[in-house]
Amino acid sequence: MLRIHAVSAPRNGSTIIDGAIAQLIEGVGDERFSTSLFKATHDSIGCIHIGAFAFDRHNRPALMFAENAGPSLVARQAGERYVKRYWKMDPVRNCRLGGLPAQHMIETTADDISYADYRRDCYTAINIRARISVCEIRSYGMIRMNFYREADFRSAETSAIANSVSLLMPLLWRHGRKYFEPLQRWRESNFEALLGKLAPTLSQREREVCALMAAGLTSERIALKLGISLNTVLTYRKRAYFRLQISSQNDLLRLMLQ
Repeated sequence: MLRIHAVSAPRNGSTIIDGAIAQLIEGVGDERFSTSLFKATHDSIGCIHIGAFAFDRHNRPALMFAENAGPSLVARQAGERYVKRYWKMDPVRNCRLGGLPAQHMIETTADDISYADYRRDCYTAINIRARISVCEIRSYGMIRMNFYREADFRSAETSAIANSVSLLMPLLWRHGRKYFEPLQRWRESNFEALLGKLAPTLSQREREVCALMAAGLTSERIALKLGISLNTVLTYRKRAYFRLQISSQNDLLRLMLQ
């Protein structure tokens, strides 16, 4: 039976990447990242496969990476089959993304899969029993990181995965940025154009700041992107909120999606 958990960060306690954070940071952008992550998860919670998927704004997946022990490419082959044939059969896909928190964790077993070919090709034929998926949704896409085991995850192992989310997800977004940069640029330009129609009294900088906020950038990242100080970003945001008669980023998104 599917179990869905909201993820609260940060958490105290052990993580699945204790001792591997330096290697992960150094490996972002190349194959060292996925091999270091697999070793950490194999050693800490006994994962036999891992796989990460980038989902576009239409919820279509691309395989970012997949790793398993040994010289065979079992995990990659299973991930490629999933992207090509089976992603629409995944019971996780039936979860309404609009009703889920931005960060969430979903526990799945082979028994949850009603499609025999999918269950065989991606689970039973390669000795997979259980999967935990850690997901983060942003305005321009989603990353789902899957951890696979031969047996059900114990509660301590589930907690260790949850404890890792606040550290792991930013690294995954950075590692997979090539999948999302075109989508993010599309979103930013469309948001800015939409703001120009919704609120013609906003200044150009106010529109730029609001568009980047709607696209999921933090105030710090907006400051770096626009080459201005953080205080200046906050000033533009305050002015824009006053003109739009809103008080939060959620209000801004609701206004733009009406």
